[in-house]
Amino acid sequence: MSNVFLLAASFMRQNRWLALGLVAWPFVMGALLWSPRQPAHVSDLAEIVQQEVLYGLAIIAFLASSAIYNEKRSRRMIGILSKAVSRGEYLLGFLFGSVGFGFLYFVAIAVSILWLRTSSELAQPLLLLLYGTIACLWISSLALLFAAFLHPVLAAGAVGACAVLPSVVAQGRYAGIVPFAALLSQTDPLSVHLGGFTVILACLESAVFIAVAAWIFGFRDLATSIE
Repeated sequence: MSNVFLLAASFMRQNRWLALGLVAWPFVMGALLWSPRQPAHVSDLAEIVQQEVLYGLAIIAFLASSAIYNEKRSRRMIGILSKAVSRGEYLLGFLFGSVGFGFLYFVAIAVSILWLRTSSELAQPLLLLLYGTIACLWISSLALLFAAFLHPVLAAGAVGACAVLPSVVAQGRYAGIVPFAALLSQTDPLSVHLGGFTVILACLESAVFIAVAAWIFGFRDLATSIE
């Protein structure tokens, strides 16, 4: 697993400016609501947090979808895979790195909520952090699955369709099977109700996605230039 963590750390280091922007974004948005005289209004804060969740997960999806393509284009992929690193470990490095981005982003969101709502309970921001990280795991593993055989733009589009369409078609009745849709279906992100079934199912689905992605990635010809 040491190779996986090293690859994840390298992936985050390569995208450190994006990580910095993601962490700063909730505080920039929160500054629009901050007042030294009174805490932010709950409805205004809930609307901004919902937007932050949507945009953040979308960025994570694009980041994971383009990881394989960017590594292959820069030729770093061949060099890394020639150093006793399996293709499965390579994808896990991308997955852990993407989830790391998501975790930092949702930590920033949770801290910004506590900053703007001084009377806010700690439980709800922590639940949002947990649910958001799980959603990042699910959406990153799905993005890597599609990126294993599709162009990054098509992969990101496919992820968006899989994340949103089931809930839209079923009118929210089966949102629990898609953590992304379940998170967005919360009318108030400041009062998240997390079900254990959704967490377990999300982890199982993510494991299946990344296993299939590794299997498909094993058949890819990495020596062919994409330029």
